[in-house]
Amino acid sequence: MTSDFLAASINTNPVIIRKILAQLKNAGLINVIRGTGGIELTRDLKDETLKCKLQGLFQRMCNMETKEYLKYIVEEIHTAIVATVDDEGLPVTAAIDMMDFDDYGLYFLTAKGKGFYDRLMKRGFLAFTAMKGEDTMSSVAVSIRGKVRDLGNNKIPELFRKNPYMYQIYPTEESMNALTVFQIYEGTGEWFDLSKKPIERASFTFGKAEIRQKGYFITDNCIGCGSCLSLCPQSCIGTTKIPYVIEQEHCLHCGNCLNTCPVSAVVRR
Repeated sequence: MTSDFLAASINTNPVIIRKILAQLKNAGLINVIRGTGGIELTRDLKDETLKCKLQGLFQRMCNMETKEYLKYIVEEIHTAIVATVDDEGLPVTAAIDMMDFDDYGLYFLTAKGKGFYDRLMKRGFLAFTAMKGEDTMSSVAVSIRGKVRDLGNNKIPELFRKNPYMYQIYPTEESMNALTVFQIYEGTGEWFDLSKKPIERASFTFGKAEIRQKGYFITDNCIGCGSCLSLCPQSCIGTTKIPYVIEQEHCLHCGNCLNTCPVSAVVRR
């Protein structure tokens, strides 16, 4: 199987699969045979330590990958359009700077006198999209939805040092007293890169959130008729075997395959 096929089967990016395989090899858990030889385990599947080693390695790899997405948000994009919900259940948006990140999530500031603060405290949840690019076809978008909590003001000096423009907005210690730090400590995210051909997308989580597969998937009902191929705008349906496989990292989620399949072999999750 190719890394593209493996990635599609678990709704992730082939780059992540290749990184994981490299880590497994470095850890002495697999041998990678050149050519068409494939991959083989170096440990017996009954080895009790194998599961623990694999779980630990995969967790470190996922944390590293997620941290790269959070870093991109803070350092490359910085300002995100954040959505919360008001007392009437209606969405409200605000432009918020994401000021720092670490293994535990993202950090931003807001004033306690703002309606945004009230909505965060009442709901404990937000969603945002941050974008970078000169135009649509050169854009990268990262979206996150997750839980937030108020951390108080202890982290404010650190955030001001990392974001010195804040001294121009709140120049004195007295004025800083209006602020508090929020942490997005648990959530799910999606990376969407329109600058690549075909497009690239990947899902990630942080905190205790669990990733859920979303998108369109081809089931065993597939008869290999090819009806879906010409309608796929990204040509991301693999046909090397039946059932066909949708390459999730390139899929636009347009739904054409679902609507055209004559045997209802495509499902939406």
